Parts: sequence; C-alpha cells; structure tokens
Amino acid sequence: MIGNPDFVNRKKMVALFVDGDFWHGYDWKKLKRKLKNAFWANKIRANIKRDKTVSRKLKGMGWKVNQIWEHEINTGINRVVKKISGRT
Repeated sequence: MIGNPDFVNRKKMVALFVDGDFWHGYDWKKLKRKLKNAFWANKIRANIKRDKTVSRKLKGMGWKVNQIWEHEINTGINRVVKKISGRT
C-alpha cells in the first residue's frame, strides 16, 4: 500500500500513520533551527514532503488518513483514541 501506513482498515478505507516527532518534522520551524547538520535537515524535509504526497494520494483514492504524533501517544493515549475514532 502507498506509504506503508502503520495500521490499515481496508473495509472502512482508513490508513493510520504513527510518526516520530523528530523523523517526520513535528514543529518543523522550531526543530530546523536546532539542527546543526544539513544532512538531517534535508532528510526530515524530504520526509515531510513524502508524507504530504502520500496523504494526498491516499485521500484522492478515497481513503481517510490519520496521523498520530509520537508525543500525542506519550502524553495522552485517550485523546489519541478519540482522534482516531473521530470524536474530537
């Protein structure tokens, strides 16, 4: 499947991505200022671009796409469950 989602419900056409804050560029404006190595900035920038492209393609195919961030799981799993189930 495009983008290799972490969890998929094919019947309901739902794809769920669980993304690490660092690797997928959460709070990118703040994070990129801290990076001292151009390699990491380029790597994360490419990940962000790829994530957007994958999400757009899946949505275009009729899929519902959810993204959960690492810090969301670490700080409140109940909110994550609500977000996934559409109760937020």
